[in-house]
Amino acid sequence: MSVSDAISRPPCYKSNDISKTLPPKLYPAERVAATRMQKKMGSASSMQKSVSPADKKVTATSNKVQALDVVQKLSMPKANEKWHSWKNALIQPITRKKRKDCQESVITREASEVSNEYNNDHKLNIFQDDEKNIRKTIKLLKLSTFDAWKYENEELIHHIIAMFQDLHILDELGITVFRLHAWLEAVEKNYRHVLFHNFRHAFCVTQMMYFMVNELNLVKKMTILQIGILLVACICHDLDHPGLSNLYQRKAHTELSVLYNNKSPLEHHHCAIAFQILSDQDLNIFINLSQKQFSEVSHIIIQLILATDMAIHDQLCNRFNSIIKQGFCVNNPEHMMALQKILIKCCDISNEVRPLTCSEQWVDLLFEEFFVQADRERREGLPVASFMNRSQVHKADDQLKFIRGIILPLFRCLGKVFPDVNTKILKSLQESIRYYENMTTASKHENDSTAVLPIDKKETQKEEHKDSKAAAETAVSAVPKIVVSVPNSIM
Repeated sequence: MSVSDAISRPPCYKSNDISKTLPPKLYPAERVAATRMQKKMGSASSMQKSVSPADKKVTATSNKVQALDVVQKLSMPKANEKWHSWKNALIQPITRKKRKDCQESVITREASEVSNEYNNDHKLNIFQDDEKNIRKTIKLLKLSTFDAWKYENEELIHHIIAMFQDLHILDELGITVFRLHAWLEAVEKNYRHVLFHNFRHAFCVTQMMYFMVNELNLVKKMTILQIGILLVACICHDLDHPGLSNLYQRKAHTELSVLYNNKSPLEHHHCAIAFQILSDQDLNIFINLSQKQFSEVSHIIIQLILATDMAIHDQLCNRFNSIIKQGFCVNNPEHMMALQKILIKCCDISNEVRPLTCSEQWVDLLFEEFFVQADRERREGLPVASFMNRSQVHKADDQLKFIRGIILPLFRCLGKVFPDVNTKILKSLQESIRYYENMTTASKHENDSTAVLPIDKKETQKEEHKDSKAAAETAVSAVPKIVVSVPNSIM
């Protein structure tokens, strides 16, 4: 479909103000193309003039067009679908929060960002707390034992700002605390209130990455911008997750699965939402990057989010292991990209690295989210996977399989580059293994006892009623059936 065809399709764009013409939802590919062309046409005269490096407006406009271009590449279908197939397309509105206390002009706002005078020298002023408590929070955030269950989402947003401040990412990007906070609020509003794949999960993944950065001393192998990109990818990696897996998307032939040709549909959608948020000038934390830098950053973020699809887990691990055999080189961009993918994958499934008081709640919620999907699949007449079926799931056994088959090999991959992983992180995984092994042993012992008791009762009754055939038959019929019970914690 050409851009001219897209422009001719409804709705018509008559206003020159992009923010007024775009609907507050994930717009279809045709609408993105129309917006992109309209923006280019509207700014053609200004783009022809010579631009000084200090002109932040032009940079913002260019980055916004590029952000929309990323969404277009993610959203453009393989063939020419009709408009009606997109009119109900997806999913949840983008929340663009406007604060009354920040109605300053564009020139004043951009000037304040260039000089970094918007309270950036006062660390984490958004906490409205003293320096001692701020440092205490940062110290806790650097531990794998950090308990996110104690905080509300707004507090988690403040904690993310603390991470960015501590790593000097705001200074590297040349943005204010307010801009970062506004972006984080928009991201948080675009996470759904599902059981597992929500904003709290995204925070935990981000905090684990922050722990890795400090524990593995990643600042010696990566630039501040690279570390910032890792954190941004963690924050956005499950944006607008519906609580229904890629497996469901494929079986139900949803619009997402059709749009992305059954290839990581949810991960592509997370990327599209992330760059739609960044396309808003007030929410673009990469506003001060050049066009070339923004293009490179967007490419890396997309690759990292796509890497969280478990369907390509083995492929990514095998590729990283082959790089290790060849000899890992920090100066090789391909090697570093592979390392960053392993890092975000480790953080995404790192709950078992945390104390059991934190991790087991996440396990229960994940199982419950699976069960909700299974119930929906039954209602829709779709096949149900065994690991989502309430009657077939055994929490301890399934967790042992996941830890031994997925988590341990993944962290051992990372340990080949960072030996500290083997001593500091794998220790927590071994504790989780022992916990679930004990749970499995206790469950088997309980089942064995249940199986033996009715037989003993039956034999005793037969001995007491030898001379009464009817009494014996009654005793046999009273023997209960042996049912393998599902632990209450996952029901």
